[in-house]
Amino acid sequence: MMWNTTDDGSFWLAVDGRLYLTFSSTVKAGNAKDLCSQFPGFRLGVFSALESMAALKEFYDRDGTQVSVDLSTSNVWGDGVRYDQTKSLYDRTFVSNYNYVMLDGTLTHKGRREDVRLLCQADLANAEHP
Repeated sequence: MMWNTTDDGSFWLAVDGRLYLTFSSTVKAGNAKDLCSQFPGFRLGVFSALESMAALKEFYDRDGTQVSVDLSTSNVWGDGVRYDQTKSLYDRTFVSNYNYVMLDGTLTHKGRREDVRLLCQADLANAEHP
């Protein structure tokens, strides 16, 4: 993982070949997806592949804070892959009407009004547009 830190936050190229952007301040979980989409080419993090799960774990191990992820209340990642069709490093319990965050080695739910860290993702190698 290669890190670069700015006054507002950090960005890095992770083991999954994606570029990640995070900020030191927190945001409301319900606003995370919209906030990431304000940065051209970025989306709220999707972790439907093992390599991306490893990048999420590496970030969590380094940073230790809870971060919002793009896993919908209908059990689908932001890229359209159903959670039960992915190979996940994390256990989780499905709860409706919540946003999901990575916390203490598990994907867990957070209320839309609760504070979380923003973790935005861009797939530059595959030129995917969120």
